[in-house]
Amino acid sequence: LLQNPKLRVLILVPNVLLTEQHVAHLNKAALPGNPGIHAYSSDRKLSPAVWAECISSNPQAFVIVATSDSVLMNVLDRGARLDDIDLLVRPYCTTV
Repeated sequence: LLQNPKLRVLILVPNVLLTEQHVAHLNKAALPGNPGIHAYSSDRKLSPAVWAECISSNPQAFVIVATSDSVLMNVLDRGARLDDIDLLVRPYCTTV
């Protein structure tokens, strides 16, 4: 974030509880540049409109923490592209 103040990060987690936990820890960490940090899951939908807003009109860095299902069903299936983000984090990945 220090080197790229407009860094776009997507963190994929396996369940709703982990979206909120990750956001709480990231907020507590006080990341440089004060990026927007948001959780999306079945409780708070990541819609194509929200994705487009984050990608196109965000003048600062952002971090989206989302369940994989939320991203797949609500965004990628509707035309969004993973190359819209700069960093994809899969902290719970067990297979590639």
